[in-house]
Amino acid sequence: MSAIAQPTFNGVVKIEGDEFVIRGPIEEIHGLRVALAECPCRAPKSIATKSIRTSISTALAALEEKLGKGR
Repeated sequence: MSAIAQPTFNGVVKIEGDEFVIRGPIEEIHGLRVALAECPCRAPKSIATKSIRTSISTALAALEEKLGKGR
């Protein structure tokens, strides 16, 4: 039986002043959006963090669209 490849994040999370910064390769924008998508199980943790996931995903979508228009 072969192992299933686990998705990874090939970016960096660090502190800059009073903020944390997530940096990653542009190619991973869509994958990160998918990873942040709401869990279909509707678990309490999923519901509790929905607004955070939505905000990050929305920002990534806007960036993805901007990059698509500029290429």
